[in-house]
Amino acid sequence: MPKRKVIDNKSLLKMIKDEATQADIMEKFGFKNTTQLKVAYANALMDSGEAPEIKGKGRTKKDKPVDMKISVNGRGSLIITKAIIETLEIKAGETFEVKKSTKGISLTKVALELEGEIPKKIRLKSGHKFASQKTNLVN
Repeated sequence: MPKRKVIDNKSLLKMIKDEATQADIMEKFGFKNTTQLKVAYANALMDSGEAPEIKGKGRTKKDKPVDMKISVNGRGSLIITKAIIETLEIKAGETFEVKKSTKGISLTKVALELEGEIPKKIRLKSGHKFASQKTNLVN
């Protein structure tokens, strides 16, 4: 990343208030385009207190809602994405029972009686995949 230019904000504001031309200001401060000039002008106004500062830390990733839809793939498996697994706070190795209902299917967490035994109906793989050997889906 190139080194940030140090601009004398007072000189920039004075030139603008004295109605110097855009070309003269850009030449004096070494701006290559008008966007650089406008950003420097906005920063100078905020630094001098003539304009309120913009609050925030710059660009941030917005928390997008997780798409909670899954579908059956060509092999007849249901894949639950890592985003859904994290949202539901499911841990690797947890086991669920699949139940068919009038509204579709549901997953219910199963407490295993024998340690290490995983029911044949479903297996939770790699902390992010959910595969069903027997798929009965109702729309």
